[in-house]
Amino acid sequence: MTTTEQSPELSIVMPAYNEAANIASVLESTTRHMERSGIRYEIHVVDDGSDDGTDRLLETMARRQPRLRIVRHNVNLGYGAAIRSGLEASRGDHILVSDGDGQFSIEDLGPLWERREQADMVLGYRAPRHDPPVRRFAGWMYSRVLVRLTLGGRFRDVNCGFKLISRPVIDGMTLESTGALISAELLTRARLSGARFVEVGVRHFPRRYGKATGLLPQVVIRMFGELMRLRRNIIRAGRKRHRNGLRPDCDAVESASA
Repeated sequence: MTTTEQSPELSIVMPAYNEAANIASVLESTTRHMERSGIRYEIHVVDDGSDDGTDRLLETMARRQPRLRIVRHNVNLGYGAAIRSGLEASRGDHILVSDGDGQFSIEDLGPLWERREQADMVLGYRAPRHDPPVRRFAGWMYSRVLVRLTLGGRFRDVNCGFKLISRPVIDGMTLESTGALISAELLTRARLSGARFVEVGVRHFPRRYGKATGLLPQVVIRMFGELMRLRRNIIRAGRKRHRNGLRPDCDAVESASA
């Protein structure tokens, strides 16, 4: 960035793994919309070790899209690792996390962007969710039961891949998850630091190409391991704050939503 170039208002962080059939159309629609929006923006696509040609496609697109930046993992490290790399690379005052599989539309940024001054995070929830019944049930159990019981908070759709986050939320935050727990970790750490959130319904589209990996056994097992470690760390940190005579962070206001 030159000394005269203004920093972006919005960084779009887009994780992608073997999305050669989807990523071009997603990026083209994203760029068209953002050019019309008047928002200063940048796009960071994190290619998480794809082996289907996603990397070559992104290199071609980056040559004609100056606001597109590519972060490349040489091997597949996991969804959480991709999100973390994208957040670390981002420079914007706000960060939009938006999956690269085409199941969300950049056209739905408007309602989130309009509410950015009301809360530290504007979280999308899928309304309705267009996934097979088993994935919908698993998602409901995860957000409404498992995460609430183990980590606290009352987020409606933890793993919705369309979230607007203000820069102060992630500045100084250390994220550890490399797999599917990343959204729950980010939202939990933000909540415990006192961040406020609102939730906005966004459209969700069926996946056209490729396969979802969220319910693969190895992904689920990895998530449970990271969940238990995060819970232990949160409990340990809470006890330390209590011994120091500090008010527990879990008393912070969670939501600015109506």
